Amino acid sequence: MKCRHEQRLRRFCASRRMTIRRGGRLIVLAGQGPLGKAMPETPEIPEELPLPDSAPERGETVQVAESVKEEMPVIDVHAAHGGVHTWKDFWIHLGTITLGLLIAISLEQSVEWAHHLRQRHQLEADLQAEGVGNQRLAEADWRAMDDRMATAAAKLREVESTLATRRKMAPPFPASSFAPSTSSSTFIVPLSAVWTTAKESASIDLLPRETARSYTRLYFHADRVQQLSFDSDAGGNEVTAYECRFSDGTLPCKPDLSQMTDEQLGEYSGLLTRYFTLLQTTKMRVLIFDSSNRRVLDGLGTDASFAASRKLRDEHPDTFLRPLPEAGAKP
Repeated sequence: MKCRHEQRLRRFCASRRMTIRRGGRLIVLAGQGPLGKAMPETPEIPEELPLPDSAPERGETVQVAESVKEEMPVIDVHAAHGGVHTWKDFWIHLGTITLGLLIAISLEQSVEWAHHLRQRHQLEADLQAEGVGNQRLAEADWRAMDDRMATAAAKLREVESTLATRRKMAPPFPASSFAPSTSSSTFIVPLSAVWTTAKESASIDLLPRETARSYTRLYFHADRVQQLSFDSDAGGNEVTAYECRFSDGTLPCKPDLSQMTDEQLGEYSGLLTRYFTLLQTTKMRVLIFDSSNRRVLDGLGTDASFAASRKLRDEHPDTFLRPLPEAGAKP
């Protein structure tokens, strides 16, 4: 059956011109029609021969591609409207950029100024609070100096009285001593943490010039108070060490003046006088600091602090040393 079908197909193609596909190749068959007439260039294709399968598929593929292409959105990119073509456009463009930069810089400077203003107000508040605390400390400190000077003056009077008595009698001398001071007052140096931090962090530059100068002078007096307090403590330690040489071994040391020679009593008197002088100098510096601190807290500056300190010192005189009666004089 197969061979018979192929023979019929060959006889039909021999009489007509047509193209068939076999094994993936196109085969053109040319022939003459009936009556020996040439076949037209586009022959009629019989209905029993199907069209090649590839043609419809190719057409369908093109139709799908065209439909997809029509459905995809198209984004048009247009050039910028109104380019810079004249000097006027150039200067307008440059002015716009400059104005924008000026606005940005102004906003940045405004934010920084507001931040510095808050820092300044915070620093002033902290310095004010520290000044209030130093005002209380200064009053307690000069009262502590008064107590220490009173004790040193009492010892000095006792030593001078013992020396005066020895000139009238021969040894052995009676025991003579005095009880140690029972004062519990303590000396505390002025506070300066806020000021020190402000100097180290350069925050002092936020303050007005006159305010910064006033605080600089004030804390100079605070440094002097601290240094003099160290000196007076050293003088007090020398007195205590000398007293322990002639004590009975109990603490605190209570010296027995009868065991001292006249030269030793004179040396002891010199130590007490030096210690009293250091206490007196420290108290004067505390009063200067106190008066300066009060003026700074009131916003008056420190220009007249020495005059104010003299007035404050007159209100708290040192009346601990009394002139000793001369030998043979009536009390």
